[in-house]
Amino acid sequence: DQALPGASVIAVPEGNSYTDPNPVATAPVDAEGYFTISFSGTGNHTVWVMGPPGEYWGIGKTVESDPGETVDLGNMYVAKKMTVLSPTDGFAYATLTPTYSWEAFPGAVDYRVVVWNTSADPSTKIFESSVGNVTEYSFDSSLSLDTEYQFSVTAISGVKEPGSSAGIR
Repeated sequence: DQALPGASVIAVPEGNSYTDPNPVATAPVDAEGYFTISFSGTGNHTVWVMGPPGEYWGIGKTVESDPGETVDLGNMYVAKKMTVLSPTDGFAYATLTPTYSWEAFPGAVDYRVVVWNTSADPSTKIFESSVGNVTEYSFDSSLSLDTEYQFSVTAISGVKEPGSSAGIR
């Protein structure tokens, strides 16, 4: 819900990653958060908005080619990476009821915590809940020994767009 300083935009053939070494076009983002990108060619492309490396995750949007026409992409958001403060090594060896804390995200009004048991089916969530405007969560029940878990937290801003996500294993 605000312009991102230092952002840039790239366009690549659809299906290619933002890491494509030969994008078909690049452009900076102005102070108000607007950009103009032009490229020629056929086929669909993905436009990626990229924040400063190491701080933000880019989000791509597919654009259908329409030669000579302007395409309004609407709002494009990027996710800011958060820092998990504890446990500092990414693992919770000392307890089966770990407490995780994370860096507060500016403008966050809620955080969503998700835990997966990655030793079983990695797509199955064992816990998912909003925890309010706090930067710490303690598990109420014990986790299991010799089991690998993945933890993720997502900040939700006042405009309900995902603000960021951080996870540890």
